[in-house]
Amino acid sequence: MPPLLIWAWRRCGDAHIPTGWTVIDEFAARFVYFYSGYWFAASVFALSDRARARPVLAARRPGAVGRWSMAAW
Repeated sequence: MPPLLIWAWRRCGDAHIPTGWTVIDEFAARFVYFYSGYWFAASVFALSDRARARPVLAARRPGAVGRWSMAAW
């Protein structure tokens, strides 16, 4: 399945399958957060590398990171 389809399916919450096992149910309920971390990790690390390469520019625009993170979500 394409990653966007998996993420959208879980984001909508249509995939809740109660099993009666707490660990599995809680993981399934929070799968979107784990998958988002996996899916967006390359973008986050690239942003971090750019900020470390240009610390003065990154310090001047602290709101840019917040806007980017909200847009990514």
